[in-house]
Amino acid sequence: MKIILETDRIILRPWKHSDISDYHKMMDNPLVLKYLPIDHFTLEDAETKIQSRIDQQNDHGFCIWAMVLKENNKLIGHCGLQYICETKDIEVGYALSPDQWNRGLATEAAKASLDYGFKTLRLGIILGLVFPDNKSSKHILKKIGMKYVGITGKYYNANEMLLYELTSAL
Repeated sequence: MKIILETDRIILRPWKHSDISDYHKMMDNPLVLKYLPIDHFTLEDAETKIQSRIDQQNDHGFCIWAMVLKENNKLIGHCGLQYICETKDIEVGYALSPDQWNRGLATEAAKASLDYGFKTLRLGIILGLVFPDNKSSKHILKKIGMKYVGITGKYYNANEMLLYELTSAL
């Protein structure tokens, strides 16, 4: 298994087509979808999203990667970096299966993704976007050192998202 990033408890790795079913089950959960700009997530959506992320990894050297637990290689979510809506802006993004919430795994993965973006990719700035009522994601962005910038409607056809950013210390 190719590993992109590794922490004490998780591995971020490239997507495989064999992830489609498990990814669909995780993402088509109302608790996961609550703070995403979509209403449902079909098996076809999972296949399309995974192929898109494989293409992004091949084209750019980064994407939102598959997140698996080290202890059992179980797919538990995704985390990484991606271009936002065909702009040149890059965001950190993450989602976890609800049975993995409140364990610090998203924070661990997001922090590793930021480090990769700044140290390996030599990015100057990474953004974080969150819907205003998503308290957990706001908490994660603050814990990984991102600073609140303001409200934006620029991305994801959203009326209102909170914008965070972190600039490279390099």
